[in-house]
This record gives sequence, structure tokens and C-alpha cells, in this order.
Amino acid sequence: MKKEILKAIQAYETVILHRHIRPDPDAYGSQMGLAAIIRASFPGKKSLFSRGSGAVTCIFRATGFSFR
Repeated sequence: MKKEILKAIQAYETVILHRHIRPDPDAYGSQMGLAAIIRASFPGKKSLFSRGSGAVTCIFRATGFSFR
């Protein structure tokens, strides 16, 4: 399964990470952690987006964190 996921990430220029509805802190943390891992492991990826419902922007404005 891990190899298939890595191949899929390599095969596409754009990667979009979604989280579940009514996200809890674990959903945000998992999404941000996976985005960080993908950025570090695939530095050539031009587009990596994290999306989902919920007001995450107000949480991260104070920290300066950006999903892009």
C-alpha cells in the first residue's frame, strides 16, 4: 500500500489533501503533518493544497502558518 501511495504522489503534479467534515484537532494535525512530509519528500511538487470544511484559517492566522 505504501508503494502505491508514493507512486500516486509522484505521478501527479497537483496533490490535494482533504480532511473530514467537522474536523477535530487530530484532523488538522494529520493534514498539516502529511503536507509537511510531502513537501519535504517531494520538493519538486508545484501544487500541494490542503482543503476541507471548517474555520481553520482563524486558528493559524496568529501563528503565520500557511497550507500552501
